[in-house]
Amino acid sequence: MNPRDRLLAALRGHPVDRVPLVLEGFHYASPEAAEGPGKREILERVGDQLHFFHGCPSYVNRYFVPPPQRIQETDREKRNGHVIVTREIDTPWGSLNAVTGRNTSTNTTWTLKYPVESLEDVEKIRSVPWELPPNLAPPDLSSLSEAFGQRGIVQTGGALSHIHCHGRIRSTPEWIIERGGDFTEPVEPPPDGDITFAEAKAAAKGRITVGGNIEARLLENEEGDAVEKAVRGAFKGGKNRMVLQTTAGPISAMTKRMVENYHRMIDA
Repeated sequence: MNPRDRLLAALRGHPVDRVPLVLEGFHYASPEAAEGPGKREILERVGDQLHFFHGCPSYVNRYFVPPPQRIQETDREKRNGHVIVTREIDTPWGSLNAVTGRNTSTNTTWTLKYPVESLEDVEKIRSVPWELPPNLAPPDLSSLSEAFGQRGIVQTGGALSHIHCHGRIRSTPEWIIERGGDFTEPVEPPPDGDITFAEAKAAAKGRITVGGNIEARLLENEEGDAVEKAVRGAFKGGKNRMVLQTTAGPISAMTKRMVENYHRMIDA
């Protein structure tokens, strides 16, 4: 199986020749496209066994999917090294406001204020009519790399449902299954999360695919033995509907230790 077919089969619950490997922060069509010698070294070793994404704008958002022309940025400020953005959602029953923060170093975004905070707000968001975004279009496939047929996956909204959620997720697998999810990641073991990979597999019962649980913290700071132990531990509970995955990609330039730990993970 090629990397594209292997990952899609695992997400659909179909048989695979081996567990897919996903390295966050390494989704490149070629090693030359990656920044930094550390990433290029890892990609030169296993890049042909990893998938990459070809993005297609879908205009899906975290606010119950009002069309983008209904959402306007009203304020942007820098505060304590973070970028704070306020957006206003126009609804027939009055405006709603959402505030997010973003760390410019790690490109991590979090919510400071949700637009829906009351039953009245629920009615407001429900009153928004669905209107097609003016720039909505199918993906441009004219500039795809030669590797796309073997390793590329179009990433958009809809189709297979991929849920990305860090931290304490012990209570979420049943909700994801009930709502028709296909894949949830990253599963993070204690102390970073609250559930082991084996426990997550048991909760999933083959109804969804789970991805994890190699912590970026281990790859950045620990010795190789700890990394290998985590990789081998990830296979407890079976290989069905499992993706071996790092919980985050390198945020800064890869150190010698990080490169060595990625090699150790791949060896294991």
